Amino acid sequence: MIEKIKVLLVEDEEDHADIIQHFLAKVEEFRSLVDWTDSLDKGYQLLHERQYDVVLVDLSFPDSTAQETLKEIGNWINLFEVPFVILTALEDKEAGRLAIKAGFEDFLSKGKLSEELFAKSIPYAIERRKIAMELKTARDEALDATRAKSEFLAVMSHEIRTPLNGIIGALELIKDCGSLNKQQLDLLSTINQSSDSLRQIINDILQFSRIEAGKIDLEKKVFSVNKMLEGIGTIFTPIANDKKLDFVCSPLPNDHVVKGDENRIRQIVANLINNALKFTSKGFVKLSSYIIDEGENALLKFEVSDSGIGISEEGLKNIFETFVQEDSSVSRKYGGSGLGLAISRNLAHIMGGVLAAESILGKGSTFTASVEVEKSSKKYLENTKVELGEWYNGRVLIVEDNAVNLKIATLVFKKLGLEVCAMFDGQEAVEQVKNNEYDIIFMDMMMPVKDGVTATKELRSKGINTPIIAMTANAFDLHVEKCYDAGMDGFLAKPLERQAILVELNKYL
Repeated sequence: MIEKIKVLLVEDEEDHADIIQHFLAKVEEFRSLVDWTDSLDKGYQLLHERQYDVVLVDLSFPDSTAQETLKEIGNWINLFEVPFVILTALEDKEAGRLAIKAGFEDFLSKGKLSEELFAKSIPYAIERRKIAMELKTARDEALDATRAKSEFLAVMSHEIRTPLNGIIGALELIKDCGSLNKQQLDLLSTINQSSDSLRQIINDILQFSRIEAGKIDLEKKVFSVNKMLEGIGTIFTPIANDKKLDFVCSPLPNDHVVKGDENRIRQIVANLINNALKFTSKGFVKLSSYIIDEGENALLKFEVSDSGIGISEEGLKNIFETFVQEDSSVSRKYGGSGLGLAISRNLAHIMGGVLAAESILGKGSTFTASVEVEKSSKKYLENTKVELGEWYNGRVLIVEDNAVNLKIATLVFKKLGLEVCAMFDGQEAVEQVKNNEYDIIFMDMMMPVKDGVTATKELRSKGINTPIIAMTANAFDLHVEKCYDAGMDGFLAKPLERQAILVELNKYL
């Protein structure tokens, strides 16, 4: 049975329209049911009223230039799922290129029209448009799934961070109480380590979602490679000593000052060393460092080898996949989210490098990471540590709807010598600030009655310039942007760290 194809022909010259319909009628592969109109306005109206399989449009009209026609029909393409094919008497390759770029499925010269050409072009245009719409649907579904996943992660991150903030805050306060015996201190240390592990898992999930969304921005600054390695060695040496492992952290033979994202590079190297120490019970863990000159740039290479449990050939195939460990028994015994290597590999790729692994089961592993950095002629100046106070004078307003977190925050700020006022929602905070003066405000983001972002906007609109610091379990980039856009001056993600609080107080008090 011959297929019927409904065609809308938009052509201002009747003789040309007759010729086109003549060729269409002679096509044997399908039967054309043609509606002809001589104006763009009527064509647009017909598209709204009827269903078509393909639209053939002339490029030149008395009241429209070729470029204007392309632009107008280009808008139609976004409104209708039907494929569009341009017909023109012009032998203009540039116009053809622009037409295809604008979304037309084909560009046909009137001087070369024939039934054979239409027999090929129209099914081709219909199939192209069909594929394009299927891809759009698949893309939209993927975006919807990504949005749903991001929303889920945001909610879960918030719900886990909120109670975790109470746990970690209470731990800090208990430590400050003094008069604790050794057993109590050991138990507190265990709770602290468990809390840190949970916080790291949350941070890993958050960072991986950023990588997946393509929202990782590199912060390039001048730094000393060997100073960075010295800091890494300082962190991991006590851990290696506790396990009685030989730990060697070899710097570059000659220090190099380079420009790159020091924090991300440190994260990759630290993750590899942490894994090596975790999976090695006896023997050694060694970090070797190299730099390869590449003209204006250089390639930093870090090799972490160990004498640990090793990885099987099968395990190596999937070791950089998300949420993957050698087997379930590894996860049970050693813990972790299975995200660290996936994050490190992605970060290495973003910085123009790679992350690779070699291993022999039962004998150990070697992980090699490389990242590209810029050479720098600037002299490295070591950051001088800002002295943070332990006692401050001033009035603080805390706006927090969670009773536990409000209690912890109040105790923390009072121990620092501050006068504290506490409010449960943004509306109360706005009324309080209108009638009282404060030196600094710590504002939660999600609260009943009025949220922190809305409250901040209202305060700023009233000309109140008191420093406002977000103090929230919403830690995604979009939340940070919302807070700063509302007029906040800083952002603290829960669970709060004492050092981060002191840094903010140091800025304004």
